[in-house]
Amino acid sequence: MCSRVEEENEVEGGSLAGFDMFAFNTSSVGAAVAAAGALAHKSTRVCGLRALGARYIPQHVSRGVQRRSLFRMMSAEAATATLETQKAMPAVKLLADYTPPPVMVDNIDMEVQLHETKTVVTSVLTCRARPGVSVLELDMDSSMVINTGSGISINGAPAADVSVSAENSKLCIPIPGDVSSAGASFQVQTKVVVNPEANKALEGLYMSGGNFCTQCEAEGFRKITPFPDRPDVMSTYSTVIIADKEKYPVLLGNGNLVESGACENDTTRHFAKYVDPWPKPCYLFALVAGKLVYLKDFFTTMSGRKVALRIYVRDGDIPKCKHAMESLKRSMTWDEEKYGREYDLDIFNVVAVADFNMGAMENKSLNIFNSKYVLASTETATDADFISIEGIIGHEYFHNWTGNRVTCRDWFQLTLKEGLTVFRDQEFSADMGSRAVTRIGNVMRLRSAQFPQDAGPMAHPTRPESYIEINNFYTATVYQKGAEVIRMLYTILGPDGFRRGTDRYFELFDGQAVTCEDWIRALAEANPDKDLEQFKLWYSQAGTPKVKAVVTEGGAGSNTMTVHFEQTIPPTPGQAEKLPMHIPIAMGVLGPDGKPVAFRVGSADGEPVMETVLDLKAKQQTLVLYDVPSGSVASLLRGFSAPVDLEYVGITTSQLCFIMAHDTDSFNTYEASQQLLTQAILENVKRAQAGESMVELDEQIVDAMKLNLADSSLDPMLRAYVLSVPSEGTLFEKVELADPIATYRARKFVKEQLASRLESTLRKVMADLEPKLGGEYSLDPTAMGNRALFNASLELVATMNAQEDLQLCLRRVENATNMTDALAALSILARKDCEESTVAVSLFYKKWSHDYLVVDKWLRIQATSAGANALDVVKQLVSHPAFDISNPNNVYAVLGGFAMGNPYGWHAAEPKGAAYQFIAEQVVRIDKMNPQVASRIVSCFTRWRKFTEPYQSLMKAQLEFIRSSPGISNDVYEIVEKSLA
Repeated sequence: MCSRVEEENEVEGGSLAGFDMFAFNTSSVGAAVAAAGALAHKSTRVCGLRALGARYIPQHVSRGVQRRSLFRMMSAEAATATLETQKAMPAVKLLADYTPPPVMVDNIDMEVQLHETKTVVTSVLTCRARPGVSVLELDMDSSMVINTGSGISINGAPAADVSVSAENSKLCIPIPGDVSSAGASFQVQTKVVVNPEANKALEGLYMSGGNFCTQCEAEGFRKITPFPDRPDVMSTYSTVIIADKEKYPVLLGNGNLVESGACENDTTRHFAKYVDPWPKPCYLFALVAGKLVYLKDFFTTMSGRKVALRIYVRDGDIPKCKHAMESLKRSMTWDEEKYGREYDLDIFNVVAVADFNMGAMENKSLNIFNSKYVLASTETATDADFISIEGIIGHEYFHNWTGNRVTCRDWFQLTLKEGLTVFRDQEFSADMGSRAVTRIGNVMRLRSAQFPQDAGPMAHPTRPESYIEINNFYTATVYQKGAEVIRMLYTILGPDGFRRGTDRYFELFDGQAVTCEDWIRALAEANPDKDLEQFKLWYSQAGTPKVKAVVTEGGAGSNTMTVHFEQTIPPTPGQAEKLPMHIPIAMGVLGPDGKPVAFRVGSADGEPVMETVLDLKAKQQTLVLYDVPSGSVASLLRGFSAPVDLEYVGITTSQLCFIMAHDTDSFNTYEASQQLLTQAILENVKRAQAGESMVELDEQIVDAMKLNLADSSLDPMLRAYVLSVPSEGTLFEKVELADPIATYRARKFVKEQLASRLESTLRKVMADLEPKLGGEYSLDPTAMGNRALFNASLELVATMNAQEDLQLCLRRVENATNMTDALAALSILARKDCEESTVAVSLFYKKWSHDYLVVDKWLRIQATSAGANALDVVKQLVSHPAFDISNPNNVYAVLGGFAMGNPYGWHAAEPKGAAYQFIAEQVVRIDKMNPQVASRIVSCFTRWRKFTEPYQSLMKAQLEFIRSSPGISNDVYEIVEKSLA
């Protein structure tokens, strides 16, 4: 599942409501460079954030249950201090409490009689009970209508003494003794009525744009029919879908279509029967019915089977599906070539819907997508959109093996499928575009969404040990950090060893629901020379490791370099003490002339290498490099080989500039620029707080920037990345307590310094690029890089507010031949208090008001761009006809964009705290209809302790207001309670 409701831009703060959930346009530089190829994933491809899929149904359980479980998550002091609050908390689910399912369901036959308000679902479950099990418990939702008498039978006979448990919403069916004996199979039939039209939570069966749609991950299937709704119950499915043939001519389900036609007893209705022969968990069930058209194609697998491919959209959107179809075919080819994985059914369908909580969902053979990750044309989609679509299409397709054929034993193992599949889609995107800049984009999202989560109250291991609502753990940690865990394994094992490991994984566990330990076991069996025991800590320990590196040269003539590492892992909620992690650190050496140096590792007699990977396993570890010329500089953590916070002790401004100018590792080139700018901004933050004048940029930094900017041999996208100024959210994480207003002012000052000191170089770059920007639109990486670099340069020079630049932006909004350039110019002007800004915003809406996806971009840009008056702007947007509070994309764009993507506007609103109060009120309002969306928005408050007063107290007050609001969902309650604990 994709939690990325992307991600075309930087995300400030937060959680995956945040990889896979939000992506906000915090600067047009961010918008320009985000096209570098990073995914949007399950989605943010967030929560913000890979992003980003499916979510969990709030359970209707009594608060006050399992208080002992909650105490395991908290310190004794915290538990005692908040005892009364804990008594009100919902039940906590624990990994340690896992038990196998008491009843397995081998097959389910479903008949779904679709009706807008009274859909009738009849299910026949072929079951096997474990010895001693006398009651079949099926999860269900309180919104269902069920006749516990005539509506339920066992082996054709009416079931006796059926009851519904109000405490945990379970349908309890006693199993007759003669039926349950000896593990014999038996059949249970249920018949329920559900109301799709009333389902505004967008999980289970619901209506979207007049069509029927489903979303079952994580626990939405129980809203459709009673069932043991857990991923370790894997069944084959046969589904008959029946609907009005005029209103719903297209009927889609999982598996292969085996029969269809008119209903004999009612000529106004028709049916379609789908059979999925591969056992799957119920979260992968899907159906769609409606008035849809499709783009068709075919794919021939490596064994010669012909697979029918179809993308279903509403009428008029077919021209926007070509890129998605080509992306699907590239994904299928890539998975065969890289992992030997062939598609296993005769059809593969993709459906685009306008109302979807997340990015996309990998239902077996029937992927359901948020429309924004399918529909694209040159006129309506940015470079980042095209890349996100390719990545998310790939992500959901790759789930066919990493998630569907091999699935999770329980929801605590979520990263088993999501982390692995995000890594796979990142590698796919890297192979389809520029590997270097794709990697930078991946790390940008990790740092903006996941690092803050690791440092906040919602910190959890990639495999959580407890949760109240599984919805809340579709996070950047599970997705993005989970992908980094897989990447470290790839680095440790090497490409061949990793492929042997995945082959063994599929060989051992095809058709099973497994754990993270099973994954590591398969890799270890395939690579017996590698010890992965300590590595398992990445699945159980939370927090971002801090690695301190001290580099020293040997004495005169020794030609040695010593690198001493020390690792620490900060305390996180429930984990005060941590064990050392297994951290692979890739490193190289730059000679005094700037060229890479061949060196020997650990011994003067070793083989010379250009790069080495240190397996840092101890708290402190030292590595000696030989044949290193005096005056060389170590290049550490190349390619960001581990998700750690590296402190390169004693590195000078001169050395960072040297790395930026000469390092052959593109990530470290970018990283050096970010460190230099971060240091400059943070120094000026202190000055702003002290009321002192700010200091200008060091000339060395300006010169290094000029060198990179003017070097036409470099990838233009990399040059755009190097030019980007660290976001406010990134800067907040570099200090103990963040002053948002001082940070904004210092960042603005440094940005203006860059613009004025680089002006002539920037204008030359723009002049050189302009002839290359015309002609036919291309998704070639160089063409995208040229657009990104031009727009990043324009964004910087426009900080000086020259009339000629403002007019240029206005012309580009009005006349640009592609959405990338038009949106970049609009983003620049939206931050200005000038006539051109007003005209541009109005022109853009007038031109694109007919296209809801483009209007969504228009909403987001305004919410993320406005300054001190941002709250007024956002209130106007919420009242705008284009805004629908029941549409997740609109909510993420406006409310999420404001609260998580506009830190200055969010904190600067007057009177102080007014913006916090407004968002809190909206959270409570949205929670009544869609708890999943509300829980993502409320994440903007989780880091309240990070800020100076009065911001801290004012944000805390709104958390307390939300907690005290009657009837809040478990989704929101869990986040609020953990934030306040």
